[in-house]
Amino acid sequence: MVVDSKSERHYDKGERRHKHVGRGAEPTIEFDDHDPKRWIGKCPATLTDGDRMRLLNEAVAASNGDRDLAVPKKVYVVHEGAIYEAQTSDHGRSYMATPIRVSSPATY
Repeated sequence: MVVDSKSERHYDKGERRHKHVGRGAEPTIEFDDHDPKRWIGKCPATLTDGDRMRLLNEAVAASNGDRDLAVPKKVYVVHEGAIYEAQTSDHGRSYMATPIRVSSPATY
């Protein structure tokens, strides 16, 4: 089943998925001590389910590049200064989001 890209998106935290939830009120990025190139974005513990749904449905769709998909594979939203990326793995039925690591800001 493919969901229309204009339909309401659904947030999928996943069963027992705590890896992407931080302990505080700020989003964080944690690096693996054994592999500093590997990082995990963690959402604030204070985000409610309602916040997640609202942000996901406000998110802007990214281009799918050369993929021929009926829905966006990734969407992005900014919340309290942090950029979040949500991806779908089930053809747009639901998305899972985390804060993303951004390279150093560009200087103008």
